[in-house]
Parts: sequence; C-alpha cells; structure tokens
Amino acid sequence: MALQEAKGMQAARAKVGAFGGTGSGKTTTLSLLATGVSKEFHQGAPIAFYSTEPGVDFVKPIFETEGVKLYEDRSKSFKDLLDAVKQAQQLQCCCLIVDSITHVWRELVDAYCAKRNISKPEFHHWKDIKAEWAKWTDLYVNAPIHIFVAGRAGNEYEYEVDERGKKELVKGDSKMKAEGEFGYEADLLIEMFSDADVSLQRAVRRKNAPRTHESRMSHTALIRKSRVWSLNGQQFQFPDQDVYKPGGYKPVFEAMLPYFQALNLKSVHVGIDTTRNSEDMFDADGNGEYRQAKIRKDILLEDVENTMVLLLPGQDASSKRYRLLLLEQVFGVRGWTAVQNLNPMRLEIGRDVLREFETLVKQDGPIESEEDLSRRVKDAKSIVEELQMGITEADAAAIK
Repeated sequence: MALQEAKGMQAARAKVGAFGGTGSGKTTTLSLLATGVSKEFHQGAPIAFYSTEPGVDFVKPIFETEGVKLYEDRSKSFKDLLDAVKQAQQLQCCCLIVDSITHVWRELVDAYCAKRNISKPEFHHWKDIKAEWAKWTDLYVNAPIHIFVAGRAGNEYEYEVDERGKKELVKGDSKMKAEGEFGYEADLLIEMFSDADVSLQRAVRRKNAPRTHESRMSHTALIRKSRVWSLNGQQFQFPDQDVYKPGGYKPVFEAMLPYFQALNLKSVHVGIDTTRNSEDMFDADGNGEYRQAKIRKDILLEDVENTMVLLLPGQDASSKRYRLLLLEQVFGVRGWTAVQNLNPMRLEIGRDVLREFETLVKQDGPIESEEDLSRRVKDAKSIVEELQMGITEADAAAIK
C-alpha cells in the first residue's frame, strides 16, 4: 500500500493507561473517566470491566449511581483478556477497563513456563512470549472501543559511574509494570500518587479529635505522556469523597477532556494495519535480503570459477591466456577480484554465457585459437540474449 494524503484525525477511541502504587487511585480514576466517556459521549452506553483483583466491587456504586450498565469478568488469564475485548464489542460496550494488566502479563509468562516445564524464561524464550503479547497490544491499539488499562508501578534501572569510576545500578524513571514496551502504546499515560491531607490532620490534632478519625486522601494524577500537548506534564489533584454522588465523575473527566476532544469520536476508529508484514524479505531459513544476496553471489562466483576450471583446466601459458581472454570477453574485466565485485545480476548473465560456451565446446571440440574462442563467446552471448528477451529496462540498466 502506497503513501496517501493524510485525512486528519482518524483515532476515534481513547487508549489510556494509568499506573501507580497501592492506594494511589488507579482503579477509581479510570472508573470515573470511563463513566464520563459513557455519559458525555455515548448516551450512557455499557462499560466492561476485566478485573484481576476485587477492586471492581468498590467502584460499582459509581456505575450504579450514574445508571451505566457494567459487565465484568474476573480472571488473570491472558487468553480471557483477548476474549474480553471481543465480547465487550459484542455487548455494545463503549469502554473496557483492565485492572490490572500487571497480573495478566505475569500470568502469560507463568503459563509459558508451565508449558515448557521451566522455572523462569531464559533469554531465547522471550521472543515467543512477546509474540503472544503482541496480540494484546494490537487489539489495544486497534479495537473500536475505548480501552483504559491500570497497572502497578515499577521502575527503570540503569548503571551510573560514580566518582571512583565504578558502575552502580540505580533506580531510574517510573513506569507501568508489565511487558517492557507496553507503556508506549497508550495515547494518554497517567501516573497516580496519593497523600494524606496534611491540613486536615493538623485540624484534627488542634481539636484534640479522637485518634481513630481518618484523614482525607488526596490523589494526584501526573500526565506522564499525552499526544495532546496541552496535557503533557500537567498534575491534577482529586480528594477522596465519603460517598459517590451523581456527577462525581466530572472533575476527573473534565481534567482529561482536551484529549477526548482531540479524538474524532463520531467517526470510525482507524488504528494500525497489522495484516501487512515483511515476511517476504526473509527466506525459509530466516535470511534477510542482504544475507540472501550474499549467498546468491557466493553461489554464482563458485559456479563461474568451477566452470572456468572445467573449460580450461591446464596450467600452460596458452590455457592461462585463454582463461584471461574468456574472463574479459564474458565479464568485461581482467581479474578475479574485479569479477567478485560485479553485481549478482551481471554475474548471473555471465554465468549463463559460460554455460552456453561450455555446451558449444562440447559440441564443436576444444578451442583452437583466440579467434575461435571469441567466435564461440559471441555465439554463446547470442543464445543467452535470445533467452533473455523478456528482460526489463530496469534489469538492462542494472546490468550495464
């Protein structure tokens, strides 16, 4: 498929990720966001929830209060997750929430290890595991529904050299704890933090309130990545509430609204074409184009060299001169190094000329003179040219 003129915004469904520590507000934030999308853009359409932990039970009041039907599946199975994406579409859900993708990733790795009867994957196993995981990332990007994914927080680690010149492994940036590259797939990636409301704690102490009084938690959403520039690096705080009340989703939804407004929500979602691939660039042994070309050239050179030896095996001065003349008239060069530097197509045609020349020698007998050699080369070239009548202009240009 050739390049086409861009058609404007073709992404019509949100792909959001949220990660953070325990109690940071991932599940609640994504539930509020999904409710807002359902209410504001899809006339209260159902929402699907793929839950690997019981957190879904504690956000159900959000959906019930807003009158949004909720479908759920409780599993950690990677296979079940793939099915959940398809089922959510069949049930006409506008959004799927996955909480937590960390468990699903671990289950896939564990399932692979169990099948291979190994305790943990070795380096060469990861290619197979990641190939299966790609089925999920393709669905995530291309599915025509909104998909919000929660994951646990992890960290990147990298080596730094200290003042003594010694390498030290240090904790780097935070990331979603799942397959290493999954965090790149989301259009909107949120890191969640939570802190107790210090001002309320102080008020409690001033009034000598009972120690059992619970302080408020404030949840901070840091926009780690947004394809909408105005959201990049933004921080939003959402304090806890005693109970969920109608419209309670709006503070979270309105904070992220620029991203949703950038989508072409009334159009058909266009993701990435995953049907096209580069398999034809490799042969059955997995050799790429460069390797294939080198193998082809090595075979041609060996064929040319052996044919020359069979035609003129002698080491006398006459045989050596004939070989040099034959090389020059067939390939236009006077040395073997020069022959090795010819392109494969030129080598192939030269090889064909040599084979026809060999046939003529077998028919007419040994070469008697330089003029006889030149005549037979000319005849061999004529035969090859007749066989190559279907050659294209591009091929002819490459041969020159």
